[in-house]
Amino acid sequence: MKCLFLSMMLGAALIAPAAAVADDQAPTHHYYYDQEHKKHEWNDNEDRAWRKYEEEKHLTHMEFQKAKHKVQYDYWKWRADHPDAP
Repeated sequence: MKCLFLSMMLGAALIAPAAAVADDQAPTHHYYYDQEHKKHEWNDNEDRAWRKYEEEKHLTHMEFQKAKHKVQYDYWKWRADHPDAP
């Protein structure tokens, strides 16, 4: 019985670090809604489009979620006219 318990504890100790690493690598999904309540997943393509928008509008780069509401709103309007913007 003691051997079984020790084996289980050793197994748990070996598996725990792998589970922690797997959890750290899990992708995070961010979703945003524009004024028309359309849901957008923020991914690499959306990030490239955001950077292109900033470049076209001569804005200093900042993360989308930190931008003012009006800038976000203007971005979604711009994005509707540039659906394939990389």
